[in-house]
Amino acid sequence: MKTQLELISEELPFFRNIVYRNLPPRYHYLAEDIAHDSIVKAIENLPKYDSHKGNFKSWLYRITQNICFDHYRKLERMQTVPLQADIYRIQEENRSLNRKDIKLARKALRFLCERDRDLIIYRIMFGMTTKEIASLMDIPENHINVYFKRAKSRWQKYFTSAA
Repeated sequence: MKTQLELISEELPFFRNIVYRNLPPRYHYLAEDIAHDSIVKAIENLPKYDSHKGNFKSWLYRITQNICFDHYRKLERMQTVPLQADIYRIQEENRSLNRKDIKLARKALRFLCERDRDLIIYRIMFGMTTKEIASLMDIPENHINVYFKRAKSRWQKYFTSAA
């Protein structure tokens, strides 16, 4: 069985996806650095993790999200211009989809309410379980599947109408 330290070190794509989700596109060039900062912070705070308070992956998500918020606040106070505007980079997991489909899917997500959008992103992009999503969103676990099914249906409706 893998230790928590091994799990953290293997989760770079997970951290990177959270960063992309929580930062505006103009700051995506910092995603790799922020993901690495999140890994370091998670390793430093590993002794503070309490499994009775929640799921390990949810704990990692929250650490990364807080670091994103901190970076965003700092960046908004400064005027920054990226040296390499690599903003429209497609993530490695989504390379099988073409750019048009990805653009349409993202556009369709904008029409959903925040809860539905988060459910789809957590389940599809991050591969989180129902239990992890429930603890992260403070929604009863038995409601997650119903909400997800409805959200996915609405998302597909917008996706097909946009195409």
